[in-house]
Amino acid sequence: MANASLVDDSLEATADPHLTDAELRIVKESIKVVVENYNSEGRIPRAPGTTRKNLKNRLLLTMGQMKEYKVPATRWRKDKGRKVYLQVLKACPHLFLAFVTAVAPTVCHRLKDDNIQTLIQDNEVEPLRLRLNADAKDFLNSVATEGKFANDQRYLGLVSSLFPEGSQSPGLRLKELTNTQ
Repeated sequence: MANASLVDDSLEATADPHLTDAELRIVKESIKVVVENYNSEGRIPRAPGTTRKNLKNRLLLTMGQMKEYKVPATRWRKDKGRKVYLQVLKACPHLFLAFVTAVAPTVCHRLKDDNIQTLIQDNEVEPLRLRLNADAKDFLNSVATEGKFANDQRYLGLVSSLFPEGSQSPGLRLKELTNTQ
Protein backbone atom coordinates (compact mmCIF):
# COMPACT_ATOMS: atom_id res chain seq x y z
CA MET A 1 0.00 0.00 0.00
CA ALA A 2 3.01 2.27 0.11
CA ASN A 3 2.37 3.24 -3.50
CA ALA A 4 -1.07 4.65 -2.65
CA SER A 5 0.32 6.92 0.07
CA LEU A 6 3.25 7.94 -2.10
CA VAL A 7 0.89 8.95 -4.90
CA ASP A 8 -1.16 11.08 -2.53
CA ASP A 9 1.93 12.93 -1.33
CA SER A 10 3.41 13.42 -4.79
CA LEU A 11 0.17 14.67 -6.33
CA GLU A 12 -0.52 17.15 -3.53
CA ALA A 13 2.92 18.73 -3.82
CA THR A 14 2.50 20.36 -7.22
CA ALA A 15 1.29 23.81 -8.23
CA ASP A 16 -0.50 22.60 -11.39
CA PRO A 17 -4.26 22.84 -10.73
CA HIS A 18 -5.04 19.74 -12.84
CA LEU A 19 -3.52 16.29 -13.19
CA THR A 20 -1.17 15.72 -16.08
CA ASP A 21 -1.50 12.56 -18.17
CA ALA A 22 1.50 11.10 -16.35
CA GLU A 23 -0.09 11.81 -12.96
CA LEU A 24 -3.36 10.26 -14.11
CA ARG A 25 -1.41 7.11 -15.03
CA ILE A 26 0.01 7.12 -11.49
CA VAL A 27 -3.52 7.29 -10.08
CA LYS A 28 -4.62 4.39 -12.31
CA GLU A 29 -1.65 2.27 -11.24
CA SER A 30 -2.23 3.12 -7.61
CA ILE A 31 -5.84 1.97 -7.88
CA LYS A 32 -4.67 -1.30 -9.45
CA VAL A 33 -2.19 -1.82 -6.61
CA VAL A 34 -4.95 -1.26 -4.05
CA VAL A 35 -7.20 -3.81 -5.81
CA GLU A 36 -4.35 -6.34 -5.96
CA ASN A 37 -3.56 -5.83 -2.26
CA TYR A 38 -7.19 -6.11 -1.18
CA ASN A 39 -7.77 -9.18 -3.36
CA SER A 40 -4.59 -10.96 -2.26
CA GLU A 41 -5.77 -10.82 1.35
CA GLY A 42 -9.52 -10.83 0.68
CA ARG A 43 -9.88 -8.04 3.18
CA ILE A 44 -8.95 -4.46 3.86
CA PRO A 45 -5.39 -4.71 5.19
CA ARG A 46 -4.77 -3.93 8.83
CA ALA A 47 -1.16 -3.02 8.06
CA PRO A 48 -0.07 -0.39 7.44
CA GLY A 49 -2.31 0.97 10.17
CA THR A 50 -3.21 4.08 8.22
CA THR A 51 -5.05 2.13 5.49
CA ARG A 52 -8.16 1.44 7.58
CA LYS A 53 -7.98 4.83 9.31
CA ASN A 54 -7.78 6.69 5.97
CA LEU A 55 -10.52 4.55 4.45
CA LYS A 56 -12.75 5.14 7.46
CA ASN A 57 -12.19 8.91 7.29
CA ARG A 58 -12.86 8.95 3.54
CA LEU A 59 -16.05 6.91 3.90
CA LEU A 60 -17.21 9.31 6.62
CA LEU A 61 -16.34 12.21 4.34
CA THR A 62 -18.30 10.68 1.45
CA MET A 63 -21.44 9.47 3.19
CA GLY A 64 -21.30 10.79 6.74
CA GLN A 65 -22.94 13.88 8.10
CA MET A 66 -21.10 17.20 7.91
CA LYS A 67 -20.40 17.32 11.64
CA GLU A 68 -18.84 13.83 11.45
CA TYR A 69 -16.00 14.90 9.14
CA LYS A 70 -12.63 14.22 10.68
CA VAL A 71 -10.47 14.48 7.57
CA PRO A 72 -7.79 17.14 8.08
CA ALA A 73 -8.28 19.29 4.97
CA THR A 74 -9.74 22.68 4.24
CA ARG A 75 -13.51 23.01 3.79
CA TRP A 76 -13.35 23.43 0.00
CA ARG A 77 -11.08 20.42 -0.37
CA LYS A 78 -13.48 18.35 1.73
CA ASP A 79 -16.36 19.50 -0.43
CA LYS A 80 -14.46 18.70 -3.63
CA GLY A 81 -13.30 15.35 -2.24
CA ARG A 82 -16.86 14.44 -1.27
CA LYS A 83 -18.17 15.47 -4.70
CA VAL A 84 -15.55 13.41 -6.55
CA TYR A 85 -15.96 10.38 -4.27
CA LEU A 86 -19.75 10.46 -4.73
CA GLN A 87 -19.32 10.81 -8.49
CA VAL A 88 -17.15 7.68 -8.59
CA LEU A 89 -19.48 5.79 -6.22
CA LYS A 90 -22.50 6.56 -8.37
CA ALA A 91 -20.79 5.62 -11.64
CA CYS A 92 -18.83 2.57 -10.53
CA PRO A 93 -19.25 1.11 -7.02
CA HIS A 94 -16.51 -1.49 -7.59
CA LEU A 95 -14.00 1.22 -8.39
CA PHE A 96 -15.09 3.39 -5.45
CA LEU A 97 -13.42 1.54 -2.57
CA ALA A 98 -10.06 1.29 -4.35
CA PHE A 99 -10.38 4.90 -5.54
CA VAL A 100 -10.99 6.34 -2.07
CA THR A 101 -8.15 4.25 -0.69
CA ALA A 102 -5.70 5.44 -3.36
CA VAL A 103 -6.79 9.06 -3.85
CA ALA A 104 -6.70 11.47 -0.93
CA PRO A 105 -9.41 14.12 -0.70
CA THR A 106 -6.69 16.75 -1.03
CA VAL A 107 -5.88 15.36 -4.49
CA CYS A 108 -9.51 15.36 -5.66
CA HIS A 109 -9.45 19.09 -6.34
CA ARG A 110 -6.93 18.39 -9.11
CA LEU A 111 -9.13 15.82 -10.85
CA LYS A 112 -11.11 17.24 -13.76
CA ASP A 113 -14.40 15.64 -14.79
CA ASP A 114 -12.73 14.14 -17.86
CA ASN A 115 -10.06 12.53 -15.59
CA ILE A 116 -12.82 10.87 -13.59
CA GLN A 117 -14.64 9.77 -16.74
CA THR A 118 -11.40 8.28 -18.07
CA LEU A 119 -10.95 6.25 -14.88
CA ILE A 120 -14.54 5.02 -15.06
CA GLN A 121 -14.34 4.19 -18.78
CA ASP A 122 -11.03 2.36 -18.26
CA ASN A 123 -12.71 0.31 -15.54
CA GLU A 124 -15.53 -0.57 -17.93
CA VAL A 125 -13.01 -1.79 -20.52
CA GLU A 126 -10.80 -3.61 -18.00
CA PRO A 127 -12.93 -4.11 -14.87
CA LEU A 128 -11.23 -4.06 -11.50
CA ARG A 129 -13.24 -6.25 -9.17
CA LEU A 130 -12.70 -6.53 -5.46
CA ARG A 131 -13.02 -9.94 -3.82
CA LEU A 132 -13.49 -9.13 -0.17
CA ASN A 133 -14.35 -11.40 2.75
CA ALA A 134 -16.63 -11.06 5.78
CA ASP A 135 -13.92 -9.17 7.72
CA ALA A 136 -14.00 -6.40 5.09
CA LYS A 137 -17.79 -6.30 5.18
CA ASP A 138 -17.73 -6.11 8.98
CA PHE A 139 -15.27 -3.20 8.81
CA LEU A 140 -17.43 -1.31 6.30
CA ASN A 141 -20.54 -1.96 8.37
CA SER A 142 -18.85 -0.70 11.54
CA VAL A 143 -17.85 2.53 9.78
CA ALA A 144 -21.38 2.92 8.39
CA THR A 145 -22.89 2.38 11.83
CA GLU A 146 -20.51 4.86 13.42
CA GLY A 147 -21.14 7.40 10.67
CA LYS A 148 -24.90 6.82 10.86
CA PHE A 149 -25.21 6.00 7.15
CA ALA A 150 -25.83 2.23 7.40
CA ASN A 151 -29.30 2.72 5.86
CA ASP A 152 -28.21 5.22 3.22
CA GLN A 153 -29.13 3.96 -0.26
CA ARG A 154 -25.67 4.81 -1.61
CA TYR A 155 -24.02 2.71 1.09
CA LEU A 156 -26.47 -0.17 0.65
CA GLY A 157 -25.78 -0.08 -3.11
CA LEU A 158 -22.05 -0.21 -2.47
CA VAL A 159 -22.36 -3.19 -0.13
CA SER A 160 -24.65 -5.09 -2.49
CA SER A 161 -22.20 -4.41 -5.33
CA LEU A 162 -19.17 -5.58 -3.34
CA PHE A 163 -20.96 -8.52 -1.68
CA PRO A 164 -23.73 -9.55 -4.10
CA GLU A 165 -24.22 -13.00 -2.62
CA GLY A 166 -24.85 -11.76 0.88
CA SER A 167 -25.77 -8.10 0.85
CA GLN A 168 -28.49 -8.61 3.45
CA SER A 169 -27.74 -9.58 6.98
CA PRO A 170 -28.70 -13.12 8.06
CA GLY A 171 -31.08 -11.65 10.65
CA LEU A 172 -32.93 -9.71 7.97
CA ARG A 173 -33.27 -12.79 5.76
CA LEU A 174 -34.59 -14.81 8.73
CA LYS A 175 -37.14 -12.09 9.50
CA GLU A 176 -38.26 -12.03 5.85
CA LEU A 177 -38.63 -15.82 5.84
CA THR A 178 -40.64 -15.71 9.04
CA ASN A 179 -42.95 -13.01 7.65
CA THR A 180 -43.65 -14.94 4.45
CA GLN A 181 -44.73 -18.15 6.19
